[in-house]
Amino acid sequence: PFVTPAFVAVLMEALADGVDIALPTADGRRQPLPAAVRVAVAATAHALVDDGHRALFALVERCRSRDVVEDVLRAADPSLASLRNLNDRASYEAALAEAAPRPTIEGDGHGVTRS
Repeated sequence: PFVTPAFVAVLMEALADGVDIALPTADGRRQPLPAAVRVAVAATAHALVDDGHRALFALVERCRSRDVVEDVLRAADPSLASLRNLNDRASYEAALAEAAPRPTIEGDGHGVTRS
């Protein structure tokens, strides 16, 4: 939920030169969920699922992938918030408490005021 546009841009740039998957790597771990994946690998992904392989790393192993190292990721997202996982209710509640307030729209439809 905290993925930043700059983080996405870094991953998209890493898809150059025939790379199919740009895989963020931080804290010594490859992070498959926020990876950038070309649509062209959909047939390979479907074939893997049909064969019972549901791990994202199975797709990474079959495609041309590039690890995007932590220093490069931090240049776009210094706190690496884009890699933050919300795996339980407590993490989700904490994220909601941190979320920026959404703008509200007021008015009668003729003149809209945003606050």
